[in-house]
Amino acid sequence: MSEDSPATPENNTRLRRNGSVIKILCPYYVAGAVIGKGGDNIKNIKEKSEAAVVVSQNNVRFPGTNERVISIRGTLESIKTCVAMVQEKIRNDQPPETVKGPRAENEKRKQCCKLVVSDNTLGRIIGKQGKTVQEMKTKYEVEINTTRRTETPFGLDERAISIEGEDEKVDQCCEDIIKIVCEDTYASM
Repeated sequence: MSEDSPATPENNTRLRRNGSVIKILCPYYVAGAVIGKGGDNIKNIKEKSEAAVVVSQNNVRFPGTNERVISIRGTLESIKTCVAMVQEKIRNDQPPETVKGPRAENEKRKQCCKLVVSDNTLGRIIGKQGKTVQEMKTKYEVEINTTRRTETPFGLDERAISIEGEDEKVDQCCEDIIKIVCEDTYASM
């Protein structure tokens, strides 16, 4: 969509069908805050980011986690905006008393962004001999960890990458990772 094209529903639909795809993991107990009453929050996220957003069903979690998957399709900027809005919900939501696990663990999760990328793209994020990921760790002063191939079910070509640290630095690092994903023409999700 060009700058002078009006933001009509038809143009938004066309934009949403194209573009890159990235997934973000969301603690199951925060998904309600992301979706909102009657879907109001997710509708707002879609409108403000101009991205197509799909939240996995309540009983669907990323393998080996207790986290729901939020799939995002759009342009680089729309994906960055959408991820930032979801992260804000994760950081600001208070888990209900029924959530199992120590409060410290829930607080630690708020300092972390978990993205799901294809195996191919993960190789680009890590870089030759780990150079790219080491540069990001140093530049943003964050911890970056990935799930190992052995930790995901056979045939799943995706892995989770977690970025942990101070909010602003995590957000900046996520933007760099999202850029790598969007530039990867071989990425398939």
